[in-house]
Parts: sequence; structure tokens; C-alpha cells
Amino acid sequence: MVEAHNQMKTAKQHNAEQCGESTLTQVSQKAKGNRPTFSVTVIKSTDEEKLNKTEQAYLAYLRSLKPQWLGIQNITLKMADDTRYTPDFFAIDSLGVLHAREVKGFWRDDAKVKIKVAARQFPWIRFTVAVKDGNYWKHTQVKP
Repeated sequence: MVEAHNQMKTAKQHNAEQCGESTLTQVSQKAKGNRPTFSVTVIKSTDEEKLNKTEQAYLAYLRSLKPQWLGIQNITLKMADDTRYTPDFFAIDSLGVLHAREVKGFWRDDAKVKIKVAARQFPWIRFTVAVKDGNYWKHTQVKP
């Protein structure tokens, strides 16, 4: 039983690394009398270290909103053969709505096209572009 648990934890760690989850939770189980006890350790992902300063600032803003779930560049959308789009952040809000957030210092035409196409192909995801405007964030929702 313990060996299977260790294999599951290793698979969980592997999946988290492959998906780029923002945190990895390790769970260990110990028998204490007739009842198992659990301990949980949360490990910071290296994905946060790869973000630029604007993306790091936006991550802090997103965390202040306390989403139910937050992912850092961990989901890639396949839009066509050899065409993929990975938003900077995915979040699930308190209503269960999935948001794709893109942080931009400036817009290039190809990036505008990709996010518009993604919004049309994945209408159940709410696509938003965030641009830093002084001390505030300017949000633009991309309609399908």
C-alpha cells in the first residue's frame, strides 16, 4: 500500500511538472494506531521564476482575487496544425468560469490574431488581455 502511494506521489509530481502547475502538493501518509494521518507540503513552482516583471506583478494581482484555481502558462490550446496558443494565466473564478489571461506590455499583430481566433474556437473560456496602466490594470475582454 505504501509503495503504491509513493508511485502515485511520483506520478503526481511528474504530472505537475509536465503541466507547469503553479504549486505542487506532496501528500504523505503515516499509520497512527488504526487511523492514517496525512501531512501536506506545498512546493513553489519554478514557472513563477520564468515570468517577466509585468507578469509577476499580474500574478500577485490575480492571487489577490483568490481564484478557486490558478495556472501559470500550463495549458496550451491547439488551434490548427502547427498553431498553438498558451495564455500567460488560466484561472477559475468563484462562479466556476474559466478565464484565460494574457499580460501585454505592447501588442503585436500576430498576438492579436491568435487570441481572437482562440476566443472564437473556445467560446466557453473568457479571454482577457491585461495591460499595466500606471498603478492599475486595464482589462480588455476578447469577444468570440
